[in-house]
Amino acid sequence: PTPQSIGMGSYTMDSHNVQRYIKPNGDVENEGDIGVSTRGPYQIAFGSILPKRAQCQNLLVPVCLSSSHIAFGSIRMEPVFMILGQSAATTAALALKNDIAVQDVDYDELRQQLLADGQVLEYTADELNKLGVDPTKIQGTVVDNAAAQLSGNWTPSTSGPSVGRNYLHDGNAGNGKATARFAAQLPSGRYQVRLAYSQNANRASNVPLLIEHAGGRHFIQINQRQQPPIDQLFISLGEFRFAEDSPAVVTLCNRGTNGYVIADAVQFLPLDSGVPDSASAPPVGSPRDALTAIEDQPGLPRVLLIGDSISMGYTLPVRRLLAGKANVHHPPENCGSSGRGLQRLDRWLGAKKWDVIVFNFGIHDAKLPPEGTGHATLDEYQNNLSKILQRLLETEATILWATSTPIPNGGQLAPNRRFANIDGYNHKALQVMEEYELRVIDLNAEIRPHLQSEQKPNDVHFTPAGSQRLARRVAQSILATLPAKQ
Repeated sequence: PTPQSIGMGSYTMDSHNVQRYIKPNGDVENEGDIGVSTRGPYQIAFGSILPKRAQCQNLLVPVCLSSSHIAFGSIRMEPVFMILGQSAATTAALALKNDIAVQDVDYDELRQQLLADGQVLEYTADELNKLGVDPTKIQGTVVDNAAAQLSGNWTPSTSGPSVGRNYLHDGNAGNGKATARFAAQLPSGRYQVRLAYSQNANRASNVPLLIEHAGGRHFIQINQRQQPPIDQLFISLGEFRFAEDSPAVVTLCNRGTNGYVIADAVQFLPLDSGVPDSASAPPVGSPRDALTAIEDQPGLPRVLLIGDSISMGYTLPVRRLLAGKANVHHPPENCGSSGRGLQRLDRWLGAKKWDVIVFNFGIHDAKLPPEGTGHATLDEYQNNLSKILQRLLETEATILWATSTPIPNGGQLAPNRRFANIDGYNHKALQVMEEYELRVIDLNAEIRPHLQSEQKPNDVHFTPAGSQRLARRVAQSILATLPAKQ
């Protein structure tokens, strides 16, 4: 432990270049750049703001402080300056009160005053270098940035969510010199490829990626200013077939980018086993068959899907996808609006224990009168969701929220069949889920690229292929929660 702590810092240490030089191949590199994550808060010693007694006895230096280790180079930026400024001012007040040199201020007295004023002097978490999302707990094959092949300048950061201990950024260089190559040796088959990144307004909106697969190469651009749609961490890059005799490769770079480029992790999620490809999955029954009660298979987790006719459409395929892994139930009715949910939730929950509950309300709330008898304003809807969620959390099940799927034609489906903007309802719902730190299944983002082929014309409902696609996404999210439950 740092002796005589007067505050804590955690900002990434970096040392900027003095000059640049030309490499033999013609590339230009910065000379002397250093960027190192501190991997969590650390204590700052009292002695670091004190000059030697022979130099001065009435001076404290909270900004241009001395340090013997390079990691202390992260003691910078306004938050740390405010922390050390408070500690220095408290030291000065005690020195004046006792008419002594600043070097003679009793640390125990200083510590007592700092704590009384709300200063944090020790990190009390159980684990200092806590992981973000543990890559070993993510389905499929995950390649973290620690295993990526890097070129150019990348700086580790822990300023946002990540897979593993950190993510990397390119320093907003946009020069095409920084690349990150994520490679995995996979069994032959079809996979969904996902990229993890930490979203922020200062990110690049045009990050170029190259996916090398069995059929060739696929180029794509993604916008890292937008929230990743899958669990607020991943975005799907598409579905590809890979062969075991050649590596599956995803490479991103910062060529021509217009903001910070983030390299965190790549996930290869198998589609040929476990949860199959929706395009090849056979249709299963009618949506109304989802309302028929089922008997539990002993020893398996119990899953409840609460939602309207969209959820009825994907319940049977979810049940098939999770056969032998979970007992999947749906209430015996279309759950309709959030108002109906408040009225009937206890009836749907029943007396038995649930392990996972996936719920959605929104389309019926957005439906306008006269047909929309369950219509709720945005504020009413948000208030209803908050109350429903509080009740669901009492079950101690893992709770997952599914976003409402798109409504075509701007919500104008017929003279008496009109809807308010569903995006507004999704926005209000996400505010509630963020408040409770709930995991989100973004079905809206999942189905949106496929609306033309998989949503019925002038209708909110989907073709069997569309329902299968939604089912696969729901099943994947449920599966991700089950290991801890079994």
